[in-house]
Amino acid sequence: MTESQEKLKVNYSREGDSVYLSHLDAVDILSRAIRRARLPYRISQGCHIRPKVAFGPPLPLGHSSKCEFMILYLESAVDPEEVKKRLSTQVPSGFVVLSVVPLSKDEPSGNKIRYRLGFRPGATVAFDFSKAFLSDPGKEIIMRRGAGQERLPLGQAVLSIEEITLGSNLMLQVNFQQGIKGIPSAGRIITALAEEMGPAREDLLIIERNAFLP
Repeated sequence: MTESQEKLKVNYSREGDSVYLSHLDAVDILSRAIRRARLPYRISQGCHIRPKVAFGPPLPLGHSSKCEFMILYLESAVDPEEVKKRLSTQVPSGFVVLSVVPLSKDEPSGNKIRYRLGFRPGATVAFDFSKAFLSDPGKEIIMRRGAGQERLPLGQAVLSIEEITLGSNLMLQVNFQQGIKGIPSAGRIITALAEEMGPAREDLLIIERNAFLP
């Protein structure tokens, strides 16, 4: 058996009420789904026995996603389409299993990520504020750490900003880099943006983690 057969990458999305689940709650829900799917999963080490799974970066509370993933470790090979079929019947509303594939050595590192922000039609105040916020490398993002906090400039976190149209909604497609010392993460930046919008926040309808980039 090859290493890739023992490790499968499960790609899934999160929308609806599932965006308000914490990362730990999502991990518990998906672990239970794996058990119910009766897959030959490996067991994790430690006090609490659960399927051995590695998850992608935590999804910030309130953000939807088209690019969540988990690495599932199996004791024996199972056809990826069969894994997708079984898991799809066990995950709750708000989770959708998009694909299951053998784990590749060329997976994106997670250091480059794309977000899409969707605005109510005609919401030019919220749209313009967001674009200006993300275009300012000197904009400071407050990073709270325990009882203290740190201010980090946006700096080179934003790689590109593109205006796109999806139906009648105004949208911004923003590519970020993260995982670099002194640069806030994409999730922190988007959360800070939403907090600073004030009443215009109601016009920001979509906050979506859209893709991990190579």
